[in-house]
Amino acid sequence: MLSGAGTLFVDNIDELPAAAQRRLARLLRDGEVRFAGRTIRTGFRLVAATSRDLANETREGRFREDLLRRLARCRITIVPLRRRPTDIPEILNLLCRDLTNGATTHGFTAQAVAVLASLPWTRNFDELRECVGNLLKGQPAEVTAERVLAQVSLPGHFGRMDLTASLREARRQFEREYIGAVLEHHRWSMSEAARTLGIERANLYRKARQLGITRGSRESWTVQS
Repeated sequence: MLSGAGTLFVDNIDELPAAAQRRLARLLRDGEVRFAGRTIRTGFRLVAATSRDLANETREGRFREDLLRRLARCRITIVPLRRRPTDIPEILNLLCRDLTNGATTHGFTAQAVAVLASLPWTRNFDELRECVGNLLKGQPAEVTAERVLAQVSLPGHFGRMDLTASLREARRQFEREYIGAVLEHHRWSMSEAARTLGIERANLYRKARQLGITRGSRESWTVQS
């Protein structure tokens, strides 16, 4: 494989052990590998993926600088799912077809899509795919918001929704509950919560005022209707 002109894809390259990082960096530098006493020239292309900041991993001593230098020659940054909520409906359609071998009997209610589009998806597509797979198991034609919420419980004391509300109110209610949960998770740090939500801190302050989220005390928040 190495002597050919193919492509080697390494997922989560930040998780490679130090010894493997060293060998890979040397292979990319020299363009050759020793195997069974012979030196073999290589012509493969390396493509790597990571969800971490490799520059920070390098500063912390967990990733080799010479390997990062070679990887960084061509970099593609993919915007996380939490910042692309409008892509969720189409991704759900693709996942339904993929996970059901092309069956078209499954779908999501508008409220269910609104809930899924509001989640952070810290592991991005892999986490969404896993979630959808669980939602489709033994599920009738439509996945409801109630089933989604049972699958993806929100942290902290927030996360209770009125599932009889209109779609507009459901979206507002979920946004209010989710932002409150994120703030609670980050111990009321607006900067950290804004980073998780993918918005500017000033926008978070404004959104909290619009949704009636107020800090009741040092230990708790209250969500006003």
